[in-house]
Amino acid sequence: MARVQKGTIVQIANRWFIRFYECRNIGGTIVRKRVSHPLGAVTTRGKRPPAEIMDEAKKFMININSGQLPAERILTMGDFAETVYLPWVERYQRPSTLKGYRQVWTQHLKPLCGSAWLKDVRTFNVQGWLNAIARSGTLSRNSLKRIQSVISGMFSLAKQLAYFDLVNPVQDTRIDPTAAEPAETYAYTLEEVNALLNLLPEPAASAFAVAAFMGLRIGEIEALEWQDFRDGEMYVSRSIWNGHVGLPKTRTSTAPVPVIRQLSERLEMHRLRSQHPAAGPIFANGLGNPMNMNNLLARVILPVLNRCANCGGQRAGTTSRPITSSREIRDCRSGTGGMQHDAGSGATCIASAYHQW
Repeated sequence: MARVQKGTIVQIANRWFIRFYECRNIGGTIVRKRVSHPLGAVTTRGKRPPAEIMDEAKKFMININSGQLPAERILTMGDFAETVYLPWVERYQRPSTLKGYRQVWTQHLKPLCGSAWLKDVRTFNVQGWLNAIARSGTLSRNSLKRIQSVISGMFSLAKQLAYFDLVNPVQDTRIDPTAAEPAETYAYTLEEVNALLNLLPEPAASAFAVAAFMGLRIGEIEALEWQDFRDGEMYVSRSIWNGHVGLPKTRTSTAPVPVIRQLSERLEMHRLRSQHPAAGPIFANGLGNPMNMNNLLARVILPVLNRCANCGGQRAGTTSRPITSSREIRDCRSGTGGMQHDAGSGATCIASAYHQW
């Protein structure tokens, strides 16, 4: 049976603290450490702590002596993130999700809270971290919300695995209301898309057309195979990110996508130029593997978009028509939006190819 501690109340500067011993997991080793916990400000002149400080110390030590968390689960935020949370994300989430979460942790959170003890974190601590990150003034509200979501996910997993036994401290936090709104995204008109298609070489033009007329994500385009193109529809069943093959991002993304006549004809011409394959990647490199769309974007498409004479000196992608949401695009493609699958509906349902890339 663990020894019951009373703790020692000490005055340091203008605050009262209680000192006690606690076993903690430091780098995988259980170590007995002497710990100080703040109780409150010094408000009297005497050397003895006032009654309210004594009461607060008793309440705190009751929680300590109850031993709700085993020693091996008392970790710093840094140890928990790097030995528990990120490995869990790597096992159960997409590689792209892991990359984003690891970047949030390394770039924004670790410098602020890496040394904080997970079990001691409260709502005001998390709010302080969010405020400090927002003070840089370089992040939009959406970026701050993603950081907030990562912290919340860490504490949700900590509760599930018995590393934390209180209410998720992110629950009542708020992001800076003065943070910048996300930049508005625009879409190309049909005339602009056709003009760009006339400027792009193959196979970049065909890949651009798929992005513009079907609203597919870049990873979905990279993963397309000729077997997926049949009966006037494209059956999206996989996605590629940095060489990792997986499922599309959402369940609705796996629905067959109608291919309008203009795109179908362009794809058939692309197939003819590719020696008329019956199977394999639609956009293949010299080795017959899926072509890296990010390389194609950087080497071929973006240079054309940025010097497009039809943009009136503006960077491509800054036209005046607001982008159609992915859901609206898919509704138009599937017919649920009440439109026919012809050239006109293709124009109406165009998503910004620049945005999709």
